[in-house]
Amino acid sequence: MVANELGGRFPETEEGLQSLPGVGPYTAAAIAAIAFNRPAAAVDGNVERVMSRLRAIEEPLPASKPSIRAATLDLVPDDRPGDFAQALMDLGATICTPKSPNCLICPWVDACTARKLGIEAELPRKPDFPLADVVAVGSVANRTVQAQQQAPTTSSVSTYTTSKPISPAENQLADFVSVVLADTEDTWH
Repeated sequence: MVANELGGRFPETEEGLQSLPGVGPYTAAAIAAIAFNRPAAAVDGNVERVMSRLRAIEEPLPASKPSIRAATLDLVPDDRPGDFAQALMDLGATICTPKSPNCLICPWVDACTARKLGIEAELPRKPDFPLADVVAVGSVANRTVQAQQQAPTTSSVSTYTTSKPISPAENQLADFVSVVLADTEDTWH
């Protein structure tokens, strides 16, 4: 597509990048910010967590995603937006972690609204809907792997995909190619 339809020129904007097959909002924003120095809100799970806590966004995911994206975009500097994007992702991965945020060493501890309210460990909020058993089958290195776990389900959610370690010693991941929710007959291939 880049060679034939875009004259060999790789898109530099979020909009242009999202026109490429397989490039969604997060990837487009990350590439625009990091590779092309464009102000863009690259929002992954780590950034969702950091921004939910920084701004005390209590609305559950995924409904809070537009608020999180807007809050992130408000902070993106014109100068070195790629460095900001990477730093924000790293902050969520190493300090503002899901279960035990290390607020004492966080550079935003004084600005964090959730910390001030004492709700940092509760954010981001997850949706309140029932869980269904997931049975997954996949293959890794010519081996069949089976796993079972809990996954969210609503009338509009009938499939779930995951990657899980299959052996701590081998540190390999199983990417499941077929997922069945126990309370439905839907299968994803």
